[in-house]
Amino acid sequence: MSFVNISEVLIKYPHLSLIDIRDEDAYKKDHIPTAINIPLQYNPDIKKDFLLSYKSQEVSDNLFLDIKHFEHLLSTNSNSDHPTFFYCQDGGFLSKALAYYFEQKGSNYSFISQGYKGFCREQQQFFNQNWKICLLTGLSGVGKTKILHALQKGGQQVIDLEKIANHRGSVFGKSTNSAPRSHLDAYHMLWKKLLTLNPHEYIFIEQKSRTIGYFTLPSTLL
Repeated sequence: MSFVNISEVLIKYPHLSLIDIRDEDAYKKDHIPTAINIPLQYNPDIKKDFLLSYKSQEVSDNLFLDIKHFEHLLSTNSNSDHPTFFYCQDGGFLSKALAYYFEQKGSNYSFISQGYKGFCREQQQFFNQNWKICLLTGLSGVGKTKILHALQKGGQQVIDLEKIANHRGSVFGKSTNSAPRSHLDAYHMLWKKLLTLNPHEYIFIEQKSRTIGYFTLPSTLL
């Protein structure tokens, strides 16, 4: 059993299975990118006893409701060739209980440290660092996006905000026939892109208003 930071996981493992064990409503509201939802329900009558003595007490099947169904969904929705990571809301009871259950079954899985809340805090701290941003300015329609693509081909670090937002800004509107990305989807996509870049080198971005479509940019990138 191990608890790891989500950014380290995504950098180290380009291919992984990420399992959100929260309830369906929490997952639909927001979740870590690429995660699939396999809700894990527990017996509240047993939770108190587990919390008092989980380090020495075996976790019985009765702690969880329908654990066999959960394991079946896990086996059919995760890739055995990729490492699997689990997370709950805060890395607390639900993750620890499942971790000990797996240990007793002889399985060794990893969990996201501090769960979804830890992911949100880590993501915010990541955006708040001092980025070396180079803004490409100019009137709408002069070809700033083409310049960005040329810079990227030349080996420079580039972020295409129009692609991330799926929107070309207030003048030209949405980029394709599909809808602009939601704020959260674009926010997570930008975060994953920045994880691949060197914060100590310049990053070229086309100057935009802070809001592109439904996406509001972090102020540290303006």
